[in-house]
Amino acid sequence: MQQLLRSTLASTAFSAGLLLSFGTVHAETLPKIINGQIAGTTQFPWQVGLMQGTNNLYDNRFCSGTIIAAQWIVTAAHCVEQPPSRLHIIAGITDLFDENRAQVIAVDDIIIHPQFTNLNSLGALNHDIALLHLSYPIDFVRCGQRCQQIDWLDAQTEINSIESGTPALINGWGRTVDCSDDPIRCEQLSETATGQLILSPAKLQWASVNIRSCSALPSWHDPRDLSANMLCAAAPRFDRDTCQGDSGSGMTVTAADGRGQVLAGITSWGNGCAQPNYPAVYTRVARYDQWIRNRMAGRPSSADTRVSEVDNSSFWRTLNANNSSLSTNSISGGTFGMLGLGFLAGLGLWRRFSQQSLTHRHGVKTTIDI
Repeated sequence: MQQLLRSTLASTAFSAGLLLSFGTVHAETLPKIINGQIAGTTQFPWQVGLMQGTNNLYDNRFCSGTIIAAQWIVTAAHCVEQPPSRLHIIAGITDLFDENRAQVIAVDDIIIHPQFTNLNSLGALNHDIALLHLSYPIDFVRCGQRCQQIDWLDAQTEINSIESGTPALINGWGRTVDCSDDPIRCEQLSETATGQLILSPAKLQWASVNIRSCSALPSWHDPRDLSANMLCAAAPRFDRDTCQGDSGSGMTVTAADGRGQVLAGITSWGNGCAQPNYPAVYTRVARYDQWIRNRMAGRPSSADTRVSEVDNSSFWRTLNANNSSLSTNSISGGTFGMLGLGFLAGLGLWRRFSQQSLTHRHGVKTTIDI
């Protein structure tokens, strides 16, 4: 995968390696499922979309998240370091046009890990995790089997659940084409409504992959981009993957007791999408078990970064300047204008962020926490 933020930045046109439709964009890897299948309506009930406002779910969704409690969502920090105004989540649907059944709930608190590193010198992310608190709980009764919280791995359960080759499931509403690899096709598809649905399906997609080493051969990732806070996964032939628009979605594995799925990773970044020898990179959730539990229990940390009233003069801002050094792991924004995007596109450096340009956000508080 290119180092794409796997989120969705809308109305994108690619030419000579440039994203032309948005003025400034968060330079992260953007993911969507490559060579995936349409998900069943109850197959991934913990999946939610992140969106601006409350209408036009398909157009306004830009990232994803995972339900870990009725009033808590876990997602990628790069999705929400400068969230749009009126940030909401979409729960209870797999088809973004199924608006009548969707539960659209406002986010009233965003807690970003205090050591989140927006971009290191090579464009990678570290500690890419954030919690979203909802203004009121998801209605699980009304939602039935379409909404469900999921458990996550901790240090102990990870030992029993994760090893090289472990099967994992990925899902998302992201791109089905690696636009850095085929910009002309992406530009052509974006010109018609039918093409846009091929490029960015309204129906949730999923695929199976396998946990693999981030750094050992055949991986070609630069070890300086990696840390022990990351997990990597890819299909055996590197032909299935997350891509732009999939950022924040969960990667799950079978629980050690064989009963259902547990959350192992959060879609974060990659070098292109479904590129040979470049497994996708996910935030390693087990490393943050205690942090998640502490924040959900209401124990704030002085290091937490919360986004409260965002300065409207800044489109993107770095919430935490506490950049930590990256170390290699054997298992497992800044603001960019047009020139920056063109440079990154030429290198294939994108996060798996979204296809929709985001505006300033108001009234949502974001906290960065340790």
